[in-house]
Amino acid sequence: LRQLVQELSAAGVFEGETVRRLTEFSVQRQQVLADVQLRERLTQGPAVTPSAILDGRVCGFVLVDAYNLIGEAGDVLGSLVVPGRLPATLKAILPRLERFASSRPQFEMLLVVDSPIEDSRSLGGNLRVVYSGGQGKHRADRVIEGQLVHLKMGKEPRAVLVVSHDAEVRRAATRHGALVAHPQELASRMMRMG
Repeated sequence: LRQLVQELSAAGVFEGETVRRLTEFSVQRQQVLADVQLRERLTQGPAVTPSAILDGRVCGFVLVDAYNLIGEAGDVLGSLVVPGRLPATLKAILPRLERFASSRPQFEMLLVVDSPIEDSRSLGGNLRVVYSGGQGKHRADRVIEGQLVHLKMGKEPRAVLVVSHDAEVRRAATRHGALVAHPQELASRMMRMG
């Protein structure tokens, strides 16, 4: 499928977002075909897709790259965005994110924030915010990958969705058997809730 998408893209039949989505679908399809346990889980109920998890139709664990959500979905978040001030924007979107998560008791959500301070706090029953701690770049990325490893080793298999547009985070997610969604998919659902 990936080769066909590349050929049709080279021929000019598909462009931009269509190529990205078809390529993403191809990667997810290959994962399912290669992973016997994942294939079995996916065939025992509703289709496990990023939309199904975000809409609350499927139980799952959602990992959100917080500042990537703000950076990539700023146009969708609109007036909640404080230009040039990620912490202020995060503070502005947290109540809406909390309402969104509480309306979907079928999943747990972990919002991972780059921060020099290591901390964690619960916002309602199924939303937790983790501040990465440490120094340097990509601190949240390392926390997300650590969570992916932890979830993959868990005794109870469940769908995992990573919300990020960061290429490294997305690769780590697929490497650990998780699905990926663009931050705009989450942001648009949050904003529809009002």
